[in-house]
Amino acid sequence: MIPSGTEISSSLYGAWRLIFVDDEAMAHFNVSIEGFWRSFFAAILALPYFLVVIIWPAPVAEGVTPWEPDPFMAGLAYILSWIIFPMVAAVLARLFELTQNYIGYITAFNWAGALIAQPLLILEVMTHAGVLSADAAAVLQLPIFVFV
Repeated sequence: MIPSGTEISSSLYGAWRLIFVDDEAMAHFNVSIEGFWRSFFAAILALPYFLVVIIWPAPVAEGVTPWEPDPFMAGLAYILSWIIFPMVAAVLARLFELTQNYIGYITAFNWAGALIAQPLLILEVMTHAGVLSADAAAVLQLPIFVFV
């Protein structure tokens, strides 16, 4: 169930190409049923960002109330987010007769999540290290959330 290094790098590259609305981006994903299940390995690649955010919350901008997550609830939410969203998407795909695109969509969505987590992790660590202020980190995170 663990994808090969080639499949991981190809899928992450495909996710990168999706950011630029590349018509050929989907060719980089394994959109078979096996590739669908292996795409959930992306949760492991996104996990370091999640752990840093939960275990070591970044300083917040002045005047903002800090978020203090419950590690158990946050962990449960992380796991459920990787399970519930694909289930809801499956129901919606059936409802709107888009089942032919479902496997490709979830596969790309999963790998894109792993890709997005990497720059966010870097920004989070830089904020903790004092290289970036909380305000600067927020400004740099904005395009990631808007365009990706």
